[in-house]
Parts: sequence; C-alpha cells; structure tokens
Amino acid sequence: MVEKIEDRLFNRGYKAIICNSLDNPEKERQYLRMLMANQVDGIITGSHNEGIKEYGMTELPIVSYDRYFKDKIPTVRSDNYGGGQLAAKTLIDKGAKKLLLVSGSIDVQMPNNDRITGFNKAVEDRGYTPQTVELPYNSTPAIKRATIHQSLLIDHPDGIFCTDDLTAILCMQEAKKIGMKIPDDLQVIGFDGSTNVQEYNPELSTIVQPLDDIADLLVRLLFNRLDNEDEKLLEEYTLPVELIQRESVKN
Repeated sequence: MVEKIEDRLFNRGYKAIICNSLDNPEKERQYLRMLMANQVDGIITGSHNEGIKEYGMTELPIVSYDRYFKDKIPTVRSDNYGGGQLAAKTLIDKGAKKLLLVSGSIDVQMPNNDRITGFNKAVEDRGYTPQTVELPYNSTPAIKRATIHQSLLIDHPDGIFCTDDLTAILCMQEAKKIGMKIPDDLQVIGFDGSTNVQEYNPELSTIVQPLDDIADLLVRLLFNRLDNEDEKLLEEYTLPVELIQRESVKN
C-alpha cells in the first residue's frame, strides 16, 4: 500500500516522507511534530494508536486508511464486515462445521475488527459457534506458530478464517506439520490479497482488498483538501472486497 501511495504522489509532483511508528504512540507523536515542523503539505495516516492529540492540533489536510478518527478526518477502508461474512458463508457452504477465527487483538479499536464481527455474525446466523484465537500484533512468529499449533490439536477445526493472509499461511503450514490435508481436512481463508502473497502462496484463498482503488481514493481526497480546505468530505469511504478462491478451500 505504501508503495502504491508513494507512486501516485510522485506522479503528481510530490515527494513522500514515510514514517513507521511500529504502533508506538510516542514515536507517532514525534513523527507528527517533525512533519508539522517541516511544513509538509498533507498527511496520509494508517496507524492505529489511540489518543494522539497532535492530529487535532494541526491545520494540515489529513486523510486516513483503515483508522477511526473523532476529528472528522475522512477514512478510506475496505468492506471489512462484508469480507468477514463472505469468508464465513464460503467455509460453511463448502462443508466446514468446526470453525476457527484467528485474529489480532480484538480489544484494539480499528476498522479491521469488523472482519471479526462480520465473520462471527454470519457463523452464528447459520447455527454454529466459532472458536477464537487472538494473536497480539507484537507476537513473534514463533509464538504465533506455537499458538496456532496448539489450537489445531485442541479445537480440531475443519475451517479457519484469518484476518490477514500471513497468519493464514502459518495456519496451513502448521496444519501440514500434524498431517492435516488442505483442503480435505482443513479449509483456510485469509484476508488482504496482496500481490506478494498471491505470488508466493498461490494456493491460499483470500478476501482481496482493492488496494489500487484505496490508494487512488486516499490521494484524491488529500488533494481535494489541498485544493479546497472547505470542501465537505464524507467521514468514511468503504470499498468492496471479493473472494479469490484457490486450493485452500474445496471446489
């Protein structure tokens, strides 16, 4: 996503300063102060730290990707809720009954959690009760693998929805280690659909975000604010997702 945004800004004659806070609130505050001090023209943010008052202290045009704001900052996101529902319906329609949701920390307030809400609602509407595994965002790959491995042995799922593709890949790898066959014994669906994942893990079925459209809209909204700071913009723009079905689910 960062590369797509940077490319679009460059084509409009702008240079991008890329700041990665690694979900550290203090780093994010310092980056914002630095950007304001350097008089940048605008900010696109995708961080999920809460309580960053600096966003309300600047007159700079700001647009957000997949983050809730209280300061009437426009947010662009995928249809996370609909994507979660689509994953649930697909797994159930293909015969899965013991469903497992693998996600990040649910207590963190961000639009991505709508994937969880949508999945759980669709599963419960069909008369099933999903099991849940939370993997904190700062978990190491080793901890994630161990947690997933344990859940496979204890919960015996036959259908897994992961709220990101990389975790879905870990689930498939751990399942194969204990002799489970994909998709005969276990069906897996991820969420993101990034090009790298599709190239190196072509068997993974996933809910695909329209990343090019998201990048286009983020940049367009930012320039709308730059050209006319009084223009009224929506507080939320939601773009549709789609399922790409591959070998990790049954035909």
